[in-house]
Amino acid sequence: MDIIPNAQPSFNSVLLIDDDYIANIYNQKILEVASFSKNIVAQKSGFDALDYLAQNTLNLPDVIFLDIRMPGMDGFEFLETYDKMKESFIKSPKIIMLSSTLDDKDKQRALKSTSVTSLFEKPLNDSKVKEIISLLSGEHSKG
Repeated sequence: MDIIPNAQPSFNSVLLIDDDYIANIYNQKILEVASFSKNIVAQKSGFDALDYLAQNTLNLPDVIFLDIRMPGMDGFEFLETYDKMKESFIKSPKIIMLSSTLDDKDKQRALKSTSVTSLFEKPLNDSKVKEIISLLSGEHSKG
């Protein structure tokens, strides 16, 4: 891992949504090393994440990393509910969807959503984190 930590975190807060505990720990560590965010919260399901967002409407994360494949409520089902909720938010977090396989149908479906900024293959690594920082900083467009 050759991430060089930034002096200042790029974002104030991040929400990780993944049913895989190890993936959440790994992604949290990658983001911490990169000084991606001051605060990182992990939720193990779409349901838990929606509850978290509903309880923190005045302190929403800047970025959400959302796994596509999860039991109970997958990433796309999360987005359907999230899209209804976000109208009441003061700001809308930027959503990066994550998938262990980049299926073309999933990619097209993810990028159709106005809430999704981009889709990346898991796991995160230093080059992907740098690309995400650049993307979210407005240097690249969606897709």
